[in-house]
Amino acid sequence: MSTPTQPLAESSPDLSGQVLDDRYRLIEGMKRGAMGTVYLAEQLRMNTFVAVKVLHASHDERARERFAREATALGRLQHPNIARGIDFGWTGTGQLYLVMERIEGVDLRERLASGGRFEWREVCRLGAQLAGALHAAHVAGFIHRDLKPENVMLDQAPDGDQIRVLDFGIAKVSSAESQQLMGDDRPLTLQGDVLGTVGYMAPEQAMGQIIDRRADLYSLGVLLWEMLTGERLFDQDADTVLGTQLEERLPPPYLSSDAPEELGALVARLLKTLPDARPANAEDVERELLQLLAPRPVRPWGRWLAIGASLLALLVAGVVAIRVGGGQPDAELDDEAIAEPRPQFTVVAPDPLPEKDDEETAEPELPLGDLLHGRRSERVAAAHAVLAAGDDAPPFAVAVARLELARQCETKHRQIRAISRYADPRALPALQRANRLRREGCGALGRRDCYACLREDLAEALRTLPRADRP
Repeated sequence: MSTPTQPLAESSPDLSGQVLDDRYRLIEGMKRGAMGTVYLAEQLRMNTFVAVKVLHASHDERARERFAREATALGRLQHPNIARGIDFGWTGTGQLYLVMERIEGVDLRERLASGGRFEWREVCRLGAQLAGALHAAHVAGFIHRDLKPENVMLDQAPDGDQIRVLDFGIAKVSSAESQQLMGDDRPLTLQGDVLGTVGYMAPEQAMGQIIDRRADLYSLGVLLWEMLTGERLFDQDADTVLGTQLEERLPPPYLSSDAPEELGALVARLLKTLPDARPANAEDVERELLQLLAPRPVRPWGRWLAIGASLLALLVAGVVAIRVGGGQPDAELDDEAIAEPRPQFTVVAPDPLPEKDDEETAEPELPLGDLLHGRRSERVAAAHAVLAAGDDAPPFAVAVARLELARQCETKHRQIRAISRYADPRALPALQRANRLRREGCGALGRRDCYACLREDLAEALRTLPRADRP
C-alpha cells in the first residue's frame, strides 16, 4: 500500500494504536478516501500485516449499509486481480471496519505520476487483468462504479506488475444479489443518486440515470487512455467533463509507431457516449486485449507464390520447347535444326535508385507545415501523425504536437519547457500562436484566460528560440 498523501480529516480521528476486537492493531493511516480511512494493521493472532479500512464516523445508515455490502462483496469475489476481503466488524465507537489483504506496491495514480505512460504491450497485459476482474464482478452481480487510478493497485510479482482492484464501497448490486446478501431487496442507491468520481464516471452515471456493467467499461476506457498517454483525459470541472463526454470530443490516444491500430480503436469504443455503442461485456474486452498480445501467424503466401511461379516457369519452358521442336520427337530433328544457334537475350540492368542525402535519411517526411501553420483541424491531424512516428520525429515536433493536444495545464507547462530546452527555431510559430490565445474556454462560460498560468514559461521560451539560429 502507498504512504499517506494527505492528513486525515477532522471528522475521521486518527485511530492509530487502537486494537479492534482484540485481533487487529492499527499501526498507521495510509490513505483516506470518500468513505473511510485505510490503516496498516497487525493481525495479532497470526503475526501478519493486513490493511484495515474504517468507515468515517460521519456517514449515515445508507453509507454504513454500502460499506457492509463491500465487505460481503469482497468475501464472495474470488479473483486473482481483486483484493481479497478477510473480515469485518465494528469498532468500540460503532464504526464499521473491513479487513483486507495487504498489497505491496503503488496505486496506478502514483505510477503514472512517477513513470509516465506505459508501453502499449504493458497496457494490453494490465488492461486484460482489469477487464478480467470486472468480468468476475459483473458475473457475481456487482458493478464497481468507482474504477479510477486510486482504486487500482500494482502488486509486484516475479513476472511483472499485477493489477489488484480495490474499493467496492459504492458497488451497485442487483436486487436478486442484494436479497441474497443482505436479506432484503431494498436498493442502497436510488435512481438520481450520483456516486463516483468526476472524470471516470460514464455519462449516464454522472447524470444519475440507471446504469449497467457498461458503465464500468467506460471507466476502463478512461484508464487505458491515461495509461497509453501518461496524462489525464478529463479536467476536474464536472460541467466541462460531462459536456465533453456527451459531445464525444475526446482526443484519440496517441500510440507508438509499433502499436496496433486496433488498440486505439478499442479504447475509442469503450469511450462511446451511448452504452450500446460500447463493447457488450468485459470478457470481450479482455479477449481483444489478449489477442493484441498474441503473436500474429505468418501466412505462407510467399511460399505458395514461389511454388506457383516455379510451376509457371516450367510450363512456359515446356511450351517454348515444343514450339522450337515443331511438336516432333527429338529423333526426327535434323542436324541443321540441332546446330541452329539459340536466340541470344540481352540483360538490361535497371536504372540505379537515386541516392538519398543525409537530411532525407535522418528525418522522415512529416506534416510539420500543417502542425505549425495549419488550421486547428489540420494541426490536430498533424500532431497525431507526428506522435505516431515515435522516435523518427524531431524532438521539437513531438513537444509541439503534445502541446497542441494537451488538455491539462501541467502538460502544457511541460511541453513549453521542453520546446525551450530543444531551442529549435522551427517551433516559434506554435509558441507565438499559444501566446496570442487569451481566452480558450477554460472556466465557466469560457471567461477565464486559459494561458494566464503559462505566460512566464511562454515568455522564456520566446526569448530562447530566436537565439537558437544565431552564430
